[in-house]
Amino acid sequence: MRCPVCNSFQRAPNGWRKADITPRDLSLSAKGCNCCCIILQGCHGLFGRLGLAEENLSKFDLWFAFDHTEGAHDTDFLKLITVHFKYGKSLGIEFFAVEGNEDEYIQVAQAWDDMTVGKRVSTDTSSNQAFETAKSWIYECATEHEYCPEEMENRLPTRVVDVGLNSGKIMLKETNGQYGRYIALSHCWGKAQIIKTTQATFEERKLGISPSQLSRTFNDAIELTRRLGIPYIWIDSLCIIQDSRSDWAKEASKMASFYKNAMLTIAATKSSSGDGGLYTSNPDFELKGMTPDGEQYHLVFRERIEHELMDSKYGNMIELFPLMSRAWILQERLLSERVLHFGPYEIFFECNTSIECECGEIAGFEISAALPKMMHSEALDNADNLYYGQRAWHALVGLYTGLSITVPSDKLPAFGGLARQWSVAKKSKYLAGLWEDTLIEDLLWQSNPIGARPAWRAPTWSWASVDHPIYYRDGSLYWQETQPDEERLPYEHLVKVVDCTCIPKDIDEFGELQSGFLRIRGRCAEGILQYGTSNSVGLDTNRKRNNFKNGFSYAVHIADGKPYEIIPDFAFEVEGESFIPAGTAVICLLIGIVSYESANRHHPKPRLVKDLSCLVLIPSVREPACFERIAMFLCTEQDGDNIDDGFTLYANEEKELTLV
Repeated sequence: MRCPVCNSFQRAPNGWRKADITPRDLSLSAKGCNCCCIILQGCHGLFGRLGLAEENLSKFDLWFAFDHTEGAHDTDFLKLITVHFKYGKSLGIEFFAVEGNEDEYIQVAQAWDDMTVGKRVSTDTSSNQAFETAKSWIYECATEHEYCPEEMENRLPTRVVDVGLNSGKIMLKETNGQYGRYIALSHCWGKAQIIKTTQATFEERKLGISPSQLSRTFNDAIELTRRLGIPYIWIDSLCIIQDSRSDWAKEASKMASFYKNAMLTIAATKSSSGDGGLYTSNPDFELKGMTPDGEQYHLVFRERIEHELMDSKYGNMIELFPLMSRAWILQERLLSERVLHFGPYEIFFECNTSIECECGEIAGFEISAALPKMMHSEALDNADNLYYGQRAWHALVGLYTGLSITVPSDKLPAFGGLARQWSVAKKSKYLAGLWEDTLIEDLLWQSNPIGARPAWRAPTWSWASVDHPIYYRDGSLYWQETQPDEERLPYEHLVKVVDCTCIPKDIDEFGELQSGFLRIRGRCAEGILQYGTSNSVGLDTNRKRNNFKNGFSYAVHIADGKPYEIIPDFAFEVEGESFIPAGTAVICLLIGIVSYESANRHHPKPRLVKDLSCLVLIPSVREPACFERIAMFLCTEQDGDNIDDGFTLYANEEKELTLV
């Protein structure tokens, strides 16, 4: 008879789930069930290793996955226990049979259906075991990967930190164009004061830097650089003169090459500040024994290792991988040839070709850390594929704009290194986050407004003009190797770009802007802006695409009186400089029509559908005779509507407009 608590580790049709098991219930079940006894012993042993008080236990949840489909990954057999504590926290515990060597028997009882077979990780990421693993990844990348460079000497950054490989003395070094091998550091500065090089301390740093002046992260990174036998490390706060605008602008413009030319980038992925350091310990608990049927087993219990970093801005991902939530870090990660991450559980490694982690499971996650880096590398290698490059860039913009940035004026500079690298591959003019060769479709970004428009830092037609996450309809974050071969949907442009120019604030054309304008010609329709509840603006709730702030809606009424739902770039109703009153006259500029086949439960047979994209504009208060973008919308054929008989009839006047 199977145990009602753990199902005796046997397969269930949809997996086995059992929630709200009290410690007493589990203890009672363990007296008669060998599998529950194993769960109890494993959890208690791990609690001891983690220093958790068992009197604070509240309940257990069990989730055992069973996937018998061909090609299923080990994660499809995951055995997970969630432990809840009285003070509100929870702990995910995974257990598995230990993976043996090629000639070693894996001790997993045959009586247990599809027990996960796993790999133990180093219990401390500062250990020799972790270090040797990291060295093997780096060596394999440099010697065997077709799309990754060898370890070689490159031109050093303007300044580097000499780690004192032989002398033990740490100092700032001006390189004067020398070549050599160096490491780069990717880290969160944090809220606490971090050691920086300023005009006043510049000469002092060249004479020497005491380890006592350095943060824990800096000391760990320097010590690791020495262990790897590399003489130099580039650390932004030390190698750029932080209170010199001219030096910052000059060095920031070179940042792409600093990360790309580094032999390795060390990422303090688990730390939100310099106090966090690189290293962490993640003890596990071994459990060996004999089943009632006389079969030996060897299981390991450990805190569940998380791998899904794409959603690092949500839930507990910010706590686990704070580095991944920072906007500056994205380009550091993507520009580096190889990155060694120090996470909260283990080390993991990514390069242009592959991704590795100590437990071996990261490659099994469809939205793993590898995807944006591999997608970025693939797009640069397929620079002649305009459509794929467009989609990949849109995906990167979506990912980037969802990350946190401390200084609003860094919006473009923190993405500038990536843009510089793309400009070489694309051979196209860069325009405030958009590209000349795909400009019309680059204009079709959508925002998720949560506040007012910030102070000017980019023209309103650029996504960099707002603070909210940006979304492109064709931007996919789920990279697949087949995507470069995808055919482009039929798209008809309804506008012509006459001219577009951006004036940089400093020497870096990929950094902060002084001004920017877009002169564009196309068909326009006049309308009236409305916002409020869906009913008050006259929208059919069955056709609404968006639902802002519990039913709050934005719409444009055109000549036929019909309201069209729009997607605002920011919240018009927020008092301040960006406030736009309801009833404001607007111009709707038709951008293009995309055609595709669609089917749903009302129309099971695929039919040709057209989407019309438009920008919503108002006269600029900053520049006379110019216009500002405030929203966009999509007009879709549905339920018998035809866009050629509707909205486009009222956009028969062609105008040349200047957008700022």
